[in-house]
Amino acid sequence: MEPALPPGTMVVVRPTQVSDIRPGMVLTYQLNSGKDTLVTHRVTQKQFLADGSPVFVTKGDANPQPDPAPVQEVQIRGTVWYAIPYVGWVTAVFTGQSKAIAIAIAVGGLLTYAAWMVVSSLRDRARKKPTS
Repeated sequence: MEPALPPGTMVVVRPTQVSDIRPGMVLTYQLNSGKDTLVTHRVTQKQFLADGSPVFVTKGDANPQPDPAPVQEVQIRGTVWYAIPYVGWVTAVFTGQSKAIAIAIAVGGLLTYAAWMVVSSLRDRARKKPTS
C-alpha cells in the first residue's frame, strides 16, 4: 500500500456497513474466507453480482493491476480507521507469550508514569497554596 501506508504500518480497522463502502476507501479483508490471512487494499470499484450482492475490486496502491478476485461481503473485516507508521514492525518482533509480557510491561510503565504525574501535580499544587 505504499506510499499511503509504508511497510510496517499498523492499521486500525473499524467495522463498516457494506453499503457504506465506496471506491477510494481502504479495505481490510480475508484473502480467503475463514482464513487468518488479511490484506489491506484500496477499493477501486463496487460491482454487483447477478443476485444483487455487492463485490469489490481492490488494488494495492503500488500494484499496477487490480487484485485477481473481487472481495465478497463475507471476507470483509472493515475499513481503515487510522494507521500508525512503523509500529507494525515492533509488533512483529513480539509473538505469543513475549507479546503478552511486552504489552504488560508497556501498560505498567504508562500507568506508573501517569500516577507519578498526578502525584507530582498534587505535590506542586500543595506547595503553592498560601498558608494563612
